[in-house]
Amino acid sequence: MTMDSGTGSDSDSGSSGREFEIVREFEVDSPPRDVWEAFTTGTGGWLWPMVYEPRVGGDAARDAVVTVWDPPRRLAIRSDRLGALPPERNAAHLEHRIEPRDGGRRSWVRHAHGGTFAPGPPDAPEAPGPRGVRGARGLQGAAARRQVTRASRAAQAAQTARAAQDWDDQYEAASKHTDFYLHSLRQYLTYFAGRPVTFTALDAPAAAVDAAAFVRLAQELGLPDDASEGARVRLGAAATELDAVIDFRTTYFIGLRTEDALYRFFGRNHFGRPVALSIHDFAPGADAKGTEAAWHDWLTRLYA
Repeated sequence: MTMDSGTGSDSDSGSSGREFEIVREFEVDSPPRDVWEAFTTGTGGWLWPMVYEPRVGGDAARDAVVTVWDPPRRLAIRSDRLGALPPERNAAHLEHRIEPRDGGRRSWVRHAHGGTFAPGPPDAPEAPGPRGVRGARGLQGAAARRQVTRASRAAQAAQTARAAQDWDDQYEAASKHTDFYLHSLRQYLTYFAGRPVTFTALDAPAAAVDAAAFVRLAQELGLPDDASEGARVRLGAAATELDAVIDFRTTYFIGLRTEDALYRFFGRNHFGRPVALSIHDFAPGADAKGTEAAWHDWLTRLYA
């Protein structure tokens, strides 16, 4: 049985952004070596392809640097190169810890990643008050200046509230994505570990940001509203008939598993971005270009 637990924290680090960390702990029915390979050479099977230079100080994805390389027990990387990070991040770190369980037949895993969320752009400064207010004298002028001060403080408070909400939204998005990615890791370890993979990832057109965009995708797939995790479904999409098991389904994500692939659908419209998908195809001779073209056409028609 897989056990999940998670913690997250965020703390204000001033104008440079807000620090955060997301931690998940769970067990898998895979030996540590398989888990290590999934985190290092097998990321295309459940996340996206990444390459690590296998040494401390070695290169990693997004211009990160390997800070710990201890197979099959611990991997850690760090990046603070702004141009290589998503626009909402100022810094990022990632750590995986793996410990054997049941004589090495199973593993305990601790995943932690965090960094600093970049602050949103500041509001444009308010125009200075009328000359009559700035230069007014006497009681009337004092009252006017107090009114301007109160308005300025209210504007600052509103901006602070918006920044806090922005950080909260970023944390929620990162946390929910983490849970889906780690679920996909467990699916990969259970059904496809070690198999060569062809990876495809696509964003839907910009129109796929409205509130109903992800619901439309599920409907177009032919996914019944009452079909829950564990249900077997036969769906038609992108000139492909999918005989699949629903391995994950929430308001934000859909995971489908076929005999030879993992299909991951991301309702990123909930976080202000277009709907997206990734396909991890383990079939021999999988056609990456053909898969990408077929799903691109399907998404384009769906959100035209």
